[in-house]
Amino acid sequence: MQLRKRSAVLALGGGGARGLAHIGAIEVLRSMELRIERYVGVSIGSLVGALCAIEPDSERLHANVNQYLHSEGFLRMQDKLFAVAPKSEASSNSGVFAWYETIKQFVGTRRKLIHILSRPSLLARDVMQHVVEGLLPDINIEDLDRPLHIVTVDLRTGSPVVLDRGPLREAVIASTAIPGIFPPVPWDDMLLCDIGVLDPVPSRVAQRMASDLTIAVDVCSTIKHKPKVKNAFETFIRMNEIAQGLMRQTAHESADIMIRPDVARVPWFDFTDSELLIGEGRKAARAMMQTLWKAAA
Repeated sequence: MQLRKRSAVLALGGGGARGLAHIGAIEVLRSMELRIERYVGVSIGSLVGALCAIEPDSERLHANVNQYLHSEGFLRMQDKLFAVAPKSEASSNSGVFAWYETIKQFVGTRRKLIHILSRPSLLARDVMQHVVEGLLPDINIEDLDRPLHIVTVDLRTGSPVVLDRGPLREAVIASTAIPGIFPPVPWDDMLLCDIGVLDPVPSRVAQRMASDLTIAVDVCSTIKHKPKVKNAFETFIRMNEIAQGLMRQTAHESADIMIRPDVARVPWFDFTDSELLIGEGRKAARAMMQTLWKAAA
């Protein structure tokens, strides 16, 4: 498949810190003279999509992100994540699933359990707000140089919501608000949060908007074999992991090209090795392009 002079809509999936791999993948796609019509992002994919819609130069984008990730302000936010981060193998999972182990560590009595479950969220809004305000300007989505669609879900109606207008920062905070971990975001008469558990790679949304190609980048970890499921709650969590995996399969079928960086070994909350993650994005995109060139030969 020859990609030069073709156009594409990019679907950028969720996965926490692993989403930095999107930057490397997009750098490779841009170098191929592929015309990117628009970005569709969920969770961390919405943040990277916004960055790419603002900054067309990949080198400057890379430098700006690294400068922020090494800033004193972000390092304080990272410390907050590590303070309550899962310490077990569950940390390889994404989002809310990983925090089951954290809750188990915190909960020793029924009173503690009630206290945790009655809180609006495990972490305050300030963590994601600091990240978003540190990286994105205070503008509206419709004012971006390249169209951006931010995928989220309304907790009140249960309906997916695609934002293409309104405050950019607030929309990204809504899409990255992992249910139970960060507080949901009021938006008009809705209450928005991250839809990544149900729609981790928004390729179906992107497919509806594409005039030519749909290219998706999936940074989620794969479902691992689980030899033991000890109780009812672990059964519930496991079924949600399986459901997410099945949704990812559907997402893969909706994309003309699927790029999958090898980033599962990095915990979703660990931003300390940005170069590794960005490099894996580059590597996966180049490998996929080489495969397509050989198939077209």
